[in-house]
Amino acid sequence: MKVLYSLIIFFTFLLIIPHALGGKRQEEMPGTVFETLLEKITSLQQQKESKYFFPFSWYKQKGLFESWIHLNMAGDELMKIIRDDVKFYDNNFFVTGWVVQILVETHRLQTVNVDSKVIEMALETLLKYSDQNHPDIPMISFWPQTKKDNIWYAYPQNLIDPMKESGGFLNMIRKFLTSLHLDGLWDKLKPIFEMVTMSEDAFNIPTDSDDTSINFALGASLYDAQKEFPDMFNLWNTGSNRNLHLAVKEIVKYSYQPLSKSLDDSILDPRSYLFMHDFLHTSAVNTPDFKLSATWLLNLTQDRQFFHKKLAMPFNVNNVDISVCSNFLYGVTHLATSNIVPLSSWLSEEVKQMIYNNVQYIQWVIKSGRVGERPDIGLTYYPPLYDFYWFASRTLSLLSTEGQNFPDPIFEKIFYILQDTFENEATPQLLNRGHTKGDYLFWDDFLGVNDTNISGKPINRAEDRLFTTSIVLNALIDTWSTRTSDYKYVWKQKTPQDVKKMIKMAANWITKEGIDDYKPENAFFSGSVKGGGTLPAYYPTNYIKYLNGTAPPPNPSMKYFTPELINAMKGIVDQDTYEKMLNEMHFGSETPRKQVPYNGKIPWPYWSSPALTYSVSLLGISKYEHLKD
Repeated sequence: MKVLYSLIIFFTFLLIIPHALGGKRQEEMPGTVFETLLEKITSLQQQKESKYFFPFSWYKQKGLFESWIHLNMAGDELMKIIRDDVKFYDNNFFVTGWVVQILVETHRLQTVNVDSKVIEMALETLLKYSDQNHPDIPMISFWPQTKKDNIWYAYPQNLIDPMKESGGFLNMIRKFLTSLHLDGLWDKLKPIFEMVTMSEDAFNIPTDSDDTSINFALGASLYDAQKEFPDMFNLWNTGSNRNLHLAVKEIVKYSYQPLSKSLDDSILDPRSYLFMHDFLHTSAVNTPDFKLSATWLLNLTQDRQFFHKKLAMPFNVNNVDISVCSNFLYGVTHLATSNIVPLSSWLSEEVKQMIYNNVQYIQWVIKSGRVGERPDIGLTYYPPLYDFYWFASRTLSLLSTEGQNFPDPIFEKIFYILQDTFENEATPQLLNRGHTKGDYLFWDDFLGVNDTNISGKPINRAEDRLFTTSIVLNALIDTWSTRTSDYKYVWKQKTPQDVKKMIKMAANWITKEGIDDYKPENAFFSGSVKGGGTLPAYYPTNYIKYLNGTAPPPNPSMKYFTPELINAMKGIVDQDTYEKMLNEMHFGSETPRKQVPYNGKIPWPYWSSPALTYSVSLLGISKYEHLKD
């Protein structure tokens, strides 16, 4: 076994070196638990620009909080080592956009004192993520952009550059292992290196409504916190951020409108369609102007135009992720409650319709239990089940502020829908999934829960327990508390005693056991393919063409599923027709009727950020500090 581990270390050497050289050891911090968490978070902020020099250093942007791309592999000790230690540093807007919002909020809760320089350094880099193809509109890119042929496109350097350089390295490893008759080890390591050498097309994503909505919330939180951070809103409110109303219109422009006569508006990723088919028949089929937030700020016409210029949607079709819908809802609600820009400049009837339809959808996925049935296709880019609950509960919390004067009747309408949904449906769903241990309550998701120890016996490594428990704690507090005008959390009068008790048990687990004894890992983000059975090729479609307008033959095999294929569902199909489609073979495969296990045999990439875990933990226990008896 020692020889095997030595080989593993050798073969993953080039990927681990940058992390080893640039990583920070998490020492025990002095002071209160709040100060400890704040120190952990700020220690994970990049203090200076680091240039890419593979394999010795990653490109790291100054001011961003650490984020790493891993490969989810469940199983023995080897799988654990690969999952935990072979990773790529990633620069993105998402993590830091969230962490900054959380730091601003916890500072206002007065459990920590956040240095404004931390916020300033982050904002200076986040401002660079606005889409340069639309310099006057704050449409936000997940990754940094670069320019070629007069088009700006996403360029994650730490993924693309190693891919260009590693062909020879891949062959060297394979031949060396084969010569030692370690073909089995190669079979396990191969997915790691194939991930490095995957097609560059997978990274040519357009700007998205999710990061754009997070930017709305970031600006609104800074606007609300001008007393605490007097210069930060002015720093953020420069360039295209002065035109938030235009970005709202762009999100509406690219929304999913199943009954539209326009092909650009009415086609959808077949995985998203299967997830929401029943919902469309109950809520959309008789609503011509029905709209849901879609992920990508691009349509099929533009995809055809820009595909060969390195700008395209994954699989050339838009999708609907319920977490993205929730973040849009929170972003525009925060714009409205903060009045950062006049409502009249963006809150059109179209936007109101979309807000209402998003809330209808959130209500349906919770009340129907659909979110728990097929998270693999409904949570397209946010695989953790619990993220969605918190993302959606944040809007309820925002509208639960004491003495709230709703900025428009649409927000009063959605408030009561969300309140009913979270108090009566989401709360028991969350509590029923928890695990008790004495006076503690905690939650697990999927990282490390299906591993085996050195003897081959099942073991739950609970690598995302701290993150997941903190997420659920926030969702429950957001459901059952009201925020006062002086920024304090107080219980709602009708809060059940058993809910209060369980929230206390979760907060105690975080502070007394979770922070010290558990990893701060998470899987906050992923690609849309999460193992076998989650490719769009496996799902029913009624629109199938190549970008050039030609079509594959009837009942095509997988060889016809190329990067230039459009495989989509158009409009709303009646129940009987769709049931027949579900029973057909698609690209030679059956449609999965149940959730495809996250910890299956096929590995898939996910993003993890310890800084985000510590931030969510800090926020949850800071809120609870106000609620303690």
